[in-house]
Formats: sequence, structure tokens, C-alpha cells
Amino acid sequence: MFISVAAPVPALPLLTYRVPPGLSTPVRGARVLVPLGRRTVTGLVVGPAEGPPPDVVRDIERVLDEAPFVPDDVIDLALWIAEYYLASPGDALGAALPPFAWIESEPQFELTESARAGTADLAQMLDPLLARLARGHRPVSTGVREARKEAARADYAPSLPPSAPSAAASGPGTPHHAPEDRAACA
Repeated sequence: MFISVAAPVPALPLLTYRVPPGLSTPVRGARVLVPLGRRTVTGLVVGPAEGPPPDVVRDIERVLDEAPFVPDDVIDLALWIAEYYLASPGDALGAALPPFAWIESEPQFELTESARAGTADLAQMLDPLLARLARGHRPVSTGVREARKEAARADYAPSLPPSAPSAAASGPGTPHHAPEDRAACA
């Protein structure tokens, strides 16, 4: 069986889909999940398809409502509005539906093998930051700044001579002297 479905896409006419075997035929006004390009969108069943089906017809993926989600009168009014104002049926029906009635698929991403290998380094870099955040409520920028300082110290610490001042030895506004030098200056 072929059905006409209105999808919430501007300037798109009614689309024809096939109801696959094993799925019950949706009633007029029911929402269905339909493939549209590379994504899946919610469509609204307007009725049986009129005329011969196109050469390529895709199957609906799922019927969301067993009973009509939108009454016949509202569908008829929305289709009249679409024709009168030269709008798409999906746009006109979308204006008649409550917010969040349309369900759209979200893109999903997967890491490649080379990216997975690179995430091990990222995880090592983020561990100190996550540990700091777990200790208490602090601004993220402070934790990021401290993590960068620690990473820089770890990168350059082996190359510093033993007599080099540490970052802990000097505070804001104090000259960068070793602790024993500071005592001599005071």
C-alpha cells in the first residue's frame, strides 16, 4: 500500500511512501518516521497516495501513532492553507501542530582508528583537569589554566637545571629568585 506523507521541509510537495509488509497501515493524521535524503524525519500521513506511484518509492520506517495525532478537519484546513498561500503541505501542517511534534534524526559521528589512537594522548592531558574539577566547584578556565601550567612544567622540567627556580617559589609580584636568594634580599 502507498501513502501520501507531508514532511516538515519548505517547498516540498506531498511524498509517496510504501507501507512495508509487517507494519500496520497508518491512519490519516498519524505521524510516521520516513527516510528523507540521508536523514529520518517525522511525516504526517495525509491519506492514500493518489495516482501511479513514482519509479523509486521508499518504505516508511515506523508508525508513531496508532490513532490520528491530527484530526481530519485540521489536516483539511492545513492543506487548503498550503494550496491557497502556495506553501508546502508540511509547512502548513507544521504550523498546526504543537511544538516538538516533529522528530528529526541527529547526525552521529564515529572516530576513525587513527583518531582513536590520538585520543589516548588527549585523555592523559585531560586527566589532571578532570581530577581538579572533581575536587570542587571552580571555574573551568582556572582548571584549564592550571592544567596547561602543569603540562608545560612536565614538558620543560627535565631540561631545567636543578638550581632553576620553581613556579611555586615565586608568587604574583615577587621576583623569580630561589627561596634562599629571597631571604637574602629581604
